Amino acid sequence: MKKNIKREKEFEGIKKSLSVFPCVAILGPRQVGKTHISREFKFDHYFDLDDPETYDRFKDPKLILNDLDGLIIIDEAQRCPGLFSVLRTLLDYRPKQKYLLLGSASFEFVKITESLAGRIGYHYLDGFNLDEIGPDNWKKLWLVGGMPRAYLAGNNEKSFIWIKDFITSFLIKDIRKLGLKVSAESLRRFWLMLCHYQGGEINYTEIAVAMNVTDKATRYYLDILRNTYMVRVVQPWHVNIGKRQLKRPKVYIRDTGVFHQLIDIKSIDKLMVYPRAGFSFEGFAIEQLCKVINKSQDQVYSWGVHSGPKLDLLWEHATKYWGVEIKLSSSPQVTKSMYEAIKNLNLQHLWVIYPGDDVYKLHEKITVCSIKKLSVIRDALR
Repeated sequence: MKKNIKREKEFEGIKKSLSVFPCVAILGPRQVGKTHISREFKFDHYFDLDDPETYDRFKDPKLILNDLDGLIIIDEAQRCPGLFSVLRTLLDYRPKQKYLLLGSASFEFVKITESLAGRIGYHYLDGFNLDEIGPDNWKKLWLVGGMPRAYLAGNNEKSFIWIKDFITSFLIKDIRKLGLKVSAESLRRFWLMLCHYQGGEINYTEIAVAMNVTDKATRYYLDILRNTYMVRVVQPWHVNIGKRQLKRPKVYIRDTGVFHQLIDIKSIDKLMVYPRAGFSFEGFAIEQLCKVINKSQDQVYSWGVHSGPKLDLLWEHATKYWGVEIKLSSSPQVTKSMYEAIKNLNLQHLWVIYPGDDVYKLHEKITVCSIKKLSVIRDALR
């Protein structure tokens, strides 16, 4: 296992965006290395709005930033909503300024899109991926997740001690800093309940009844976890085929280390006998694949027909549709559902991602692809 993991592709991606835009936002969950990678750039000024003194000073961001030049890094920028309107003026009249804005919640960054359109680029940074840690280490990445401090903790026990503390800190400290009105215990209960829906359709009413809250409250809890990058929501795709199709979104806890901590699974042996291990692997594969094909969660979909064919993931590329099925099986087989998906969705190709070592064809339009060789899918889209 690599001890010093370089994130060269991420660094080059941010660097390229900075060459095009005067301001670049690095967005992603807490503790995935946004601060670390930003400090690899030659910066002139650094402000961390998680620091109470710095946060207090930023009550008047224009006063602080107006006379500065060079590359300016502002960490946890969403904590200062007034910053974005100030940046619009500064970027127009201070051409020697460049900004890296780091954010762990997308709530306030919606305002960036409105006020800095045309002036800002975005780079999503997640935890480690298979390109960075080496494909042969995929089982460890699946088990403990990609957060750098968890992955590099030394052993599984230390990894899960760190993840447990991360979850507690997120619920007690991070949510409060974002100004969100929700109790830590209620959000934790909801998060735990989502574990039972991993890879499945979310049923807001069912959860609301179990928690003795309203449907509106469960949607609010989901929005919190989605907008802090803890949960991926995959919306359903619909086509005109005259059949009753699935309408509810599918949900995944994005970091599988967090997922496994919440369900108290801390070894590969226990994971492999867990009844819903296939859904855990599905979530893991989707996160890795979306990084490989460079798609955000609003650009990929699921599809299915009630009591009929289903498809784990669907996306559009070059005006054509492509699909993926994910199987925790050593020898996936062609199914009727795959044929139906290809026909109903007019798929250019369907890949079956599995935990084996090889890449091979099952059909002219169906290829089995190892989780270790997802670059094959990226290459096919070029």
